[in-house]
Amino acid sequence: MKVNNLITDLYKGQWAISIDASGYLYRIANDIVAGKEMNLNLKAKQLIDFYDENSEPIKPNEDGFVEIPEGSTAVINMIGPIITYGDYCTYGADEIIKQFEKLDRNPNIKSIIVFMDGPGGAVSAISPFLNFGATRDKKKVLGVVYEQMCSAHLYIAYGLQPDFVWASNNITANAGSLGVMVSWINDKKYLELQGLEKVAVYPDESSDKNLPLRLAIEGNYDMIKTEMLSPLAQRFQQDMIRLNPNLKSKVPGVLTGKVFYADDAIEVGFANRVGTMSEAMKYVQTLSELNHYKPNV
Repeated sequence: MKVNNLITDLYKGQWAISIDASGYLYRIANDIVAGKEMNLNLKAKQLIDFYDENSEPIKPNEDGFVEIPEGSTAVINMIGPIITYGDYCTYGADEIIKQFEKLDRNPNIKSIIVFMDGPGGAVSAISPFLNFGATRDKKKVLGVVYEQMCSAHLYIAYGLQPDFVWASNNITANAGSLGVMVSWINDKKYLELQGLEKVAVYPDESSDKNLPLRLAIEGNYDMIKTEMLSPLAQRFQQDMIRLNPNLKSKVPGVLTGKVFYADDAIEVGFANRVGTMSEAMKYVQTLSELNHYKPNV
């Protein structure tokens, strides 16, 4: 039997996502799991765009292949919720990381810019980006420019150990929502109206199986917070402090999930400055020249 990776992720996954996005995403996820026909009218954004050393787009040749000259910059587009495994209509962390690794090994790519516009996503999608950030070629410039960089996207951005992080504008660009959550629809009353009752039976030998969730469904949230959510939230906080030396972690809201718009994001350390993609293209050229003279460590 072929496994649908997206449905698996939706069923078992834990999510670090902005609450603003959770409502409409839940409805889409519920329809996918239910097997309903989907018509999202999505126009997919290309995962990677390439630019030459003059910041001009590199077009595919007549055979459809992109020939990448020396000194090129790659732009990776991380737009929308991030999931662990690519499927359906979304690139997964597994696919994106493979592209990061290829770009890191390609001697003709001298810099990488990650454009982010996302509310977060699956917690299990974060670890591969942290691993890549720890082992990537630090002489190859990597920067992040964002419209929205919340929750898991925030974790991933700094996990890449970037040379800079910019907000794309000072009107709508936002970052933060540092934290984790779990949500579900309590369908007990609905089932009762339909004359149905959901029953789950556990033997004595499995008394701890799914216990935090079982208690939460009954209205007792203590265990699901202490055993599932709090450890993840604390790890998120610790990693952000470790990975982002500019973070003003004592400012109210920084570590507890507040979202900051560009000027405030810069103030608390969720961006170095406001800068467009065009400006970032020029900046990576300068940084690449400076990195060329750095000694290997």
